[in-house]
Amino acid sequence: MALADIAMCTCPVSFEPVICAKCGGKLLPPSQLFSKIDMSVQQWFYDLESESRLNSTLGTYMMIDKQVRQGASLTAAVQHATKEIGLELTGVREELEQRLAQKFDELRGENERFTQLLQEGMIKQVESVIKEIKLMSDQGKSISEIESRIKEATGALQSFLTAMRLPGVKGEEGEVNVLRDLQDAFLG
Repeated sequence: MALADIAMCTCPVSFEPVICAKCGGKLLPPSQLFSKIDMSVQQWFYDLESESRLNSTLGTYMMIDKQVRQGASLTAAVQHATKEIGLELTGVREELEQRLAQKFDELRGENERFTQLLQEGMIKQVESVIKEIKLMSDQGKSISEIESRIKEATGALQSFLTAMRLPGVKGEEGEVNVLRDLQDAFLG
């Protein structure tokens, strides 16, 4: 027997009979079925759907109903469903913890690489300034010219470091520290 793909109905409302896959009998169309449901329950369905919980909630009730139909007591079926939900939540919690730990490890690695690149850049900048000052000294430049260049280089480095710290600033204390650093960098 060949399986055929059946297209999903896209009609806004269908009054055609629906055939049961289990017994082959005619089912009520959804519009007639839902018209038998109390308005408060229908509203609850809409609420669940808006919270993206309709399928999971109905799935839980279906599991309880199946167990009761097989002879289990309602209390035992509810306890079993509750236990299953707890196991699912435990699994979700463990998965979230693992993902968070992995992300923090990745961030820590990125932070260490960034710090290393920052250190290397700063060392190169300082070495460049030292070479420039030595060259100025060898050329016989005055102390005031050399001092002016040192202040300029120091200010540029402070500005750079302050700019590198800005993205991580949060909260009042961090903002106060950044303002103080900016003031020190630009106003001395």
